[in-house]
Amino acid sequence: MNKIEYHQSTLRAYEARDRAIMTANNDRVLFWSILNAVVLIAVGAVQVITIRSLFEENSKLGRALRR
Repeated sequence: MNKIEYHQSTLRAYEARDRAIMTANNDRVLFWSILNAVVLIAVGAVQVITIRSLFEENSKLGRALRR
């Protein structure tokens, strides 16, 4: 019985360690995914604003870019 209890407690310890690693990895992936999405949206917005300013006659940014 003692040997079985020892093996079960060892397996529980491995499972707890693996679960902690899995949770940490999931948090890291979630953080970088959200950061990536925010950067992607920001770059898209900057591109849209830049292209629109090229076609507007009174835009200061458009005039600067056309020079």
